[in-house]
Amino acid sequence: MNVSNRRNETALWAMSYLIVLGLAVYLSRGLPTLHSPYLLIAIYAVLGLGLSFALKAMVKNADGEGWSAVAPFLVFALVQGGVGYAVARYAFNLPTLSSLAYPLGGVLAFFGYYLLRLHPLSVFAGWVIAGFYAGGLAVALRLGAIQGGLFFGIGLLNAYFLGKHALGEAPGIRWGFGLGFAGLLVAGRAALQIYLMESGYGSLGVVITHPYTFAALFAGLALPWMFREMEAEKCLPSLLSLLLLGVLLPWVLGIFIHVRPIGAYLMGLVFSSFVVGLVYSPSFNLALLAYLNLAAANVGLPWFRDLAKLSRWTRLEVLGGLLLVVLVIAFLSIRRREKAPA
Repeated sequence: MNVSNRRNETALWAMSYLIVLGLAVYLSRGLPTLHSPYLLIAIYAVLGLGLSFALKAMVKNADGEGWSAVAPFLVFALVQGGVGYAVARYAFNLPTLSSLAYPLGGVLAFFGYYLLRLHPLSVFAGWVIAGFYAGGLAVALRLGAIQGGLFFGIGLLNAYFLGKHALGEAPGIRWGFGLGFAGLLVAGRAALQIYLMESGYGSLGVVITHPYTFAALFAGLALPWMFREMEAEKCLPSLLSLLLLGVLLPWVLGIFIHVRPIGAYLMGLVFSSFVVGLVYSPSFNLALLAYLNLAAANVGLPWFRDLAKLSRWTRLEVLGGLLLVVLVIAFLSIRRREKAPA
């Protein structure tokens, strides 16, 4: 693994962590707690990150074996979980089940760390870890709704520094990318919830049996795999690919299909990006592509509603204008690449 990969996985973790924290603050505004829910989120973050830094000093050798290799991480999971539960339940008066979402994140982080110690390069281990993280998010959502999912994400992502130090070079980089894409799954689920609430479909959800919705779901599932090949073959400059597929594509889909199918598109995109990034091709750009799609869909929601009232021909004219802009950008980018020295 090179220096670029080390920087990218740290940047991905930091981006995912900040987005999860931001969404937790935004969606916890009405959470009924004895004290401000913002204070609880701050305690969760400081507790976990501080504990991760403190226990990091106990890990002297990344190649340690036996009990010494897992003891610091087990202490992290138990202390973060125990203190986090006590604070949420008894200081903030959260319900018992909701208070368990944050501890669950640290426990599943321990299982992910342990699997990477045993099988640092195994693709099958990646699938098992993905199953742990996705299953943990599903349980956390059941425990505490969307806030529970975000608290789970904070507890999970807090383990980054301890795991990175304890695993060593290559497994540590895979660890960082794995947590970053787990954060994407958590944030993506929350962003999808915001999109559905703002669009008026929060109580109805996404029905994927409708023809347009099914097609949008398929597009979302396929996009990360296509982007993976585009990056490998360097088909377009990264900035242009992100602009086309991360911003213009969701806007075009939102304008020309109904508001609801975009929910299916985002659902497929987040899940597929999570699997591709965690198991097969860790890539900062892939995570950025998914985040751009989530942001573009939520920003463009008012446009989707307004333009849906226009005639089909008018919308085709809008599409033609967008395509013209894309073609000009692509032409200039390709010309610039051809003129660049080899």
